[in-house]
Amino acid sequence: IKSLEGVQAADQKAMTAVAEEATKAAEIKDTLTNFDAATDAMIAGTTIPFVGKFQAALGSSPAQIARKAQEHLALQVLGTVHFGKVTNKEMEIVRASIPNINTSYSAKKSIIKALTAVQDRTIEQAKFYQTLSAKGVHDESVKSRLWNKFIEENPIVTKDGKTDEKNISNWQDYASEQAINETIQGKEFSKKELEQSAAAKEKGYSIEGNSMVT
Repeated sequence: IKSLEGVQAADQKAMTAVAEEATKAAEIKDTLTNFDAATDAMIAGTTIPFVGKFQAALGSSPAQIARKAQEHLALQVLGTVHFGKVTNKEMEIVRASIPNINTSYSAKKSIIKALTAVQDRTIEQAKFYQTLSAKGVHDESVKSRLWNKFIEENPIVTKDGKTDEKNISNWQDYASEQAINETIQGKEFSKKELEQSAAAKEKGYSIEGNSMVT
């Protein structure tokens, strides 16, 4: 049996960790935005600071210079990306797509979007944990189980590498009283059940068994 002090200490450690990761994710999002804008500028033929360093090596061809600069920026950006808050399957899909970032404009946009969504998920976890703490949940194992169920049932990256925007910022049902109680009791619940309960609550009903009651 865990002591109250042990549970609180573990929870505080987890809260600090996810908050720090969220801060880093926000910084990475800024880097991704800058990378996207910089490479767009290259495609448009706009002069930006990154291009000058490649001028001597590649001659005066704007296309060659832009290509080399884009590859350099891609390596810098991708070296900072954190994947820890998505499923292993999603991580593998995004990582497999990264070598294609320089193949076309549409590929770059799609990959940047997926990488940004990955960072959004890290930021979401901090909000998720904060919400659970505000509801009196201080057992990190409960928070972790709820979070893992959420990301498993709501992938943000599809198998073809696209971003599923409807699954971004939709974690609230997994921090509901129903989800919390059933997780603590070791019961299983589905995404559909949570959505039905949330919809019923908005209409002033509750769900008992398969029936809606006032």
